[in-house]
Amino acid sequence: VAEHSFGARLSRGTARKGWSLGLSYEGLRYLNLANADSLPPRLAMDAEARIPLGGGASLSIKGENLFNELAESVAGYPLPGFGLRIALSWRVGGDD
Repeated sequence: VAEHSFGARLSRGTARKGWSLGLSYEGLRYLNLANADSLPPRLAMDAEARIPLGGGASLSIKGENLFNELAESVAGYPLPGFGLRIALSWRVGGDD
């Protein structure tokens, strides 16, 4: 369990278009009840943009762990670094 943790998200727009920016922090995390072993604190930031392209099509771009922070949830097993996801989707039927 982390000594301290914090998370915040700022967003603007609708489900179909807009952007969001998130920040999360976890302080020192102890690995056992004696607090003898710990994992270092970690800070992560992510961002996402959703852009309608017309004709029911939309583009979504999401960046995760923008600072490329090295982190572990379990000692010796690193979490992925920076990640980028790009998605193109079409809405069939309904309003554009």
